[in-house]
Amino acid sequence: MVRAMRFLHTSDWHLGRSLHRADLRDAQSRFLDHLVETTRAERVDAVLVAGDVYDRAVPPVDAVALYDEALVIERCRGVRSMPSAFGMSARYAMKANSSRAILELVTEQGLGIDASSLNEVRRARRAGISGPSVRRLSAPSPGRLSSGRGSRHPPRPRTIWPCACCCWASRSSWA
Repeated sequence: MVRAMRFLHTSDWHLGRSLHRADLRDAQSRFLDHLVETTRAERVDAVLVAGDVYDRAVPPVDAVALYDEALVIERCRGVRSMPSAFGMSARYAMKANSSRAILELVTEQGLGIDASSLNEVRRARRAGISGPSVRRLSAPSPGRLSSGRGSRHPPRPRTIWPCACCCWASRSSWA
């Protein structure tokens, strides 16, 4: 059975606007929360915005952060709603954006953090995220880089095979 696509048509959000110097961020935040809940409840496939998302050509930083936060939360919920094969859990690659606000937001949504270096692990800990939420990807620690013979040169790297789902085309370059 083919299901028709469902669109939600909106217009002129004007995030970042104030009204007679009154701050409207709380009302705009509630609007975005309502929009996300409506899209989920009505099983909307796409949201159309006819008009301005922001109130100005160069929007205030807090307006951009408000919009980005709503998008990140919705993406995290979408990822968490996908069925998990073999008990795997969804995780966020810290390389995508390692700002404290994003890391806190992602962990609040129940996703773990994948760090690709000790520096990223330290950054996550400084952001208040630690324990099982942060996992360092398989890379040798600096103390283990010597080949065991007193040499400062790293041992010959082992072959790492990528996952078959997204890296299959470049598999020959990994060998």
